[in-house]
Amino acid sequence: MITNIYFDWGDTLAYPHMKNQFIKNKNANGVLYPDALDILQYLHKKYKIGIITNSKHSKKGFIDALKKSNLIQYFRGEIVFSNEVCKKPCKSIFLQALQKDNIIPCNAIMIGNEYQNDIIGARKCGINTLYVNRDGFGDISNLWELYYYL
Repeated sequence: MITNIYFDWGDTLAYPHMKNQFIKNKNANGVLYPDALDILQYLHKKYKIGIITNSKHSKKGFIDALKKSNLIQYFRGEIVFSNEVCKKPCKSIFLQALQKDNIIPCNAIMIGNEYQNDIIGARKCGINTLYVNRDGFGDISNLWELYYYL
């Protein structure tokens, strides 16, 4: 049974070219894909949502931006950032999220847009996955399709 959903941030929930703007201005306007806010509002009522990202920004700055933009309310799951030693697809970044959320891999799903980093990395740990490719070459092509999967 899925209890936790982990998203990649950039190009899964947020437009990749807007990531810096989000951290700098701490404003979600125009940062999220049109389907992202709707799906977060729906899913956070049923699941613990977290983020596993290779973002180069500081975790503190990112969480401050989530708070200021009022998005933090949707993320009760762990927010895990890569570092110089461990980046996706490294297993330990995924295991860190599972450990901090105190769940087993089969109870989690990773949703991401980079097949190697997000999907293969999560599968190495036994985490369920959904590959988002907005050009139609993945498991899903937009986040609204999650209504049918979860």
